[in-house]
Amino acid sequence: MSWVRSLALTIIVIAVVGSSLLIAFTGPRHVTELTQFQRPYSVVNSVLAIEVLKSVISEARKLLPHRGVHGLAMELIEGSRIVNSSVVLVNGVAYRFIVVQAMDAEHGVFIAPKRVSVDGVSIELLPRSTSTTFTGGTQYTYLVKLGGRVCRVSFYFVGLQIAYANLVVDSESVCDDIYGVSIFVNPHLGSLKEYKGVFMLLIPVKGSR
Repeated sequence: MSWVRSLALTIIVIAVVGSSLLIAFTGPRHVTELTQFQRPYSVVNSVLAIEVLKSVISEARKLLPHRGVHGLAMELIEGSRIVNSSVVLVNGVAYRFIVVQAMDAEHGVFIAPKRVSVDGVSIELLPRSTSTTFTGGTQYTYLVKLGGRVCRVSFYFVGLQIAYANLVVDSESVCDDIYGVSIFVNPHLGSLKEYKGVFMLLIPVKGSR
């Protein structure tokens, strides 16, 4: 009956490993929902969120020449300078920036306030739709209000993609001049133990262009 015990042990090991992979690749959803209430730095553009952003841009800048990245996200990585806690210069153009999620898995940092209101911009994380499915990851959709405009912007956390790529970048334009940018860096391929990432909005400062 030794083969029966060996088979049972193998099944248990596979089940445990499978569960661990599932938890790892579905990302920081549960952590973000908890820490935003438990930690004092869940405010928008906190010192810690900006430090994560700076680190992400710095590490992404080293990887960029080896990747075919285009759009505003590439410009942010290549030629940006954070002026203060709300303004970043991108190739000489000033943008207001709002970090809606900041992640540093190595140091256990996951910042994701559900509602933000700053300098006339209101941002709210919308409940996930049960009628919309997204295979392999998590979709975060935010309602953005600026002046009389209302926009929606979505960000995506795809664990498998982040785990097996050193650099994952995306950007999109909503409401003409509001941009959603996501950047992930991962020095340890094959796992999500050391990745860092940000979801952020960029809004051009009037008169800066």
